[in-house]
Amino acid sequence: MQRLTIISVLIFLLAPPYNGQSAKIKPNNDDDALEKSLLIYDLQSLEAKSIKLDEPIARALAMAEIADAAWSLDKIWAKKLLKDAYELTFPAEEERTKLRDGQVGDAPTVPTDIERARSAIRNRVLSVSSRDKAFANELAQLGAQQLGRQEEYARYSNLAARSLAAGDKDAASQYLLQSIEADPTQIAAGFNIINLAAQDRKAADKLIIQYIARLRAIPLSTSNGSALRTYFSLRNIIFTNESFDPKYQQIPPAGPVAIKAYINYVLESMSGLEQREPGSAQSLRGFLISTWLPLNQYAPELVGPFLALEKLSRRPGGDSSLPQVSNKEAGRDRYEERVRKVLDSGKADDLTINFSISRGDYKVARKLIDLLPDGEPKRQFTETVNTQEAISLAAQGDILGAERLAQQLDKAFSILQAYPVIINKCIANKDSACATSLTYQALKQLKRAEDESAIPLSLSKLAKLIAPVNDSLALEVLDEVVLAANRSSVDTKQGNTGLDVSVFKQLAPKNEARVRQAATSLKDSLRQIISLAAIYQWKAEELSKRAESVRSR
Repeated sequence: MQRLTIISVLIFLLAPPYNGQSAKIKPNNDDDALEKSLLIYDLQSLEAKSIKLDEPIARALAMAEIADAAWSLDKIWAKKLLKDAYELTFPAEEERTKLRDGQVGDAPTVPTDIERARSAIRNRVLSVSSRDKAFANELAQLGAQQLGRQEEYARYSNLAARSLAAGDKDAASQYLLQSIEADPTQIAAGFNIINLAAQDRKAADKLIIQYIARLRAIPLSTSNGSALRTYFSLRNIIFTNESFDPKYQQIPPAGPVAIKAYINYVLESMSGLEQREPGSAQSLRGFLISTWLPLNQYAPELVGPFLALEKLSRRPGGDSSLPQVSNKEAGRDRYEERVRKVLDSGKADDLTINFSISRGDYKVARKLIDLLPDGEPKRQFTETVNTQEAISLAAQGDILGAERLAQQLDKAFSILQAYPVIINKCIANKDSACATSLTYQALKQLKRAEDESAIPLSLSKLAKLIAPVNDSLALEVLDEVVLAANRSSVDTKQGNTGLDVSVFKQLAPKNEARVRQAATSLKDSLRQIISLAAIYQWKAEELSKRAESVRSR
């Protein structure tokens, strides 16, 4: 009733004055002005509901989603919501003081559940804020002032990752430099540089040179793990083709200048570390030895310093030979020898099975799994190998083979990994019947999945996936999302809603009334608020597009 009253008032205020001489065409933007006012009212109502949420983390998430929708309607209000949300994630002052006392090179701590929740919401806030880079930097600096270097490093790393995902290499490089400046000994920057290398190897190499220059000012140590983290990170971003992760192995290695800078840095920093911490070279020998072959190719003038340090790195009675083949070839030989020994012994171990799965050696993995006794570990490994091989077969175009394996999956998490890849392959082949059939099969399996807490998230992602080719099925899956969420025992007080609310934004253009009904049917207050906010995000974007169209005429 209150909303109807507001509509009546707004219509009266926006109605053009009567002109008895001639009928005038109503301006095109009158309806949009009314819709904008109503949308602001709806968002303000959501804000009022969010204030009633008990936990600061839940309120912060709600405010961030409301701010996303409000950004194009009232930027000042949106920024206030975002700043308030950001500050709501800060812990008590005593904990902040400890975080501010952290030093460059300190070992990262394992985050608690509440710390992960706070971090995720700060990332969301910065994601919305990044539309105004100066404002995003202001928030990131506020976080650094309150929570120390680790916070500064983490936020800029996340902004870099988001910029890379959006294809903005320049912004990503700038954010990476800011995260490196905060603490170059953490490894997240390394993974972001690898992802940059996948898009632009030259840009990544330029950044590596700057990364190494920053590292030269930091004395590494084995006691806080900074030496291990730094050498691990650098080796990965230089020799991507030898990475432990198959998805990085297709990325070309760094160019000669970056490789030479890396070798030089390893020798200099490890020599300095050995002087400060005698015996440290022995524990880091693997990193030193891995530079031998590229050193001969790219920096032969450094053979002398290398051999002097190599001598110090030898363990009594240890192997003092230098490698004759690359790390990749040596790793393959070690893996094959390990598998042979395990198969000969008839006793499989978890590490070897994981090695075989990660290398895509599924036939060997199944042989090893067969050696395990019946029980949960064997079931879990079977689920993992079926998931990974299904993904691999789908990537190769073998949809039937992938589907056969996917049908054997029992866990929502596994189903969510495999089916989207297979369905996307059907969509790429413009085979909507295939995509529809697989969605129904995935839906059937999800309803009986073992890990019930993951079902709402899996269903919401499934609905998003099928939406481009089958609206009605996507809306049907959305109804299942609501039912599963209302049955879920997931506690949303710490901002974990257990579903992907962006599905409401994606499906709203298909049938706004039905999607809004689905959102209001969610029993949990936080889920309902952010699902409605997602719908309003779509409406705000549509209004913004129409306004831009009018301005461009």
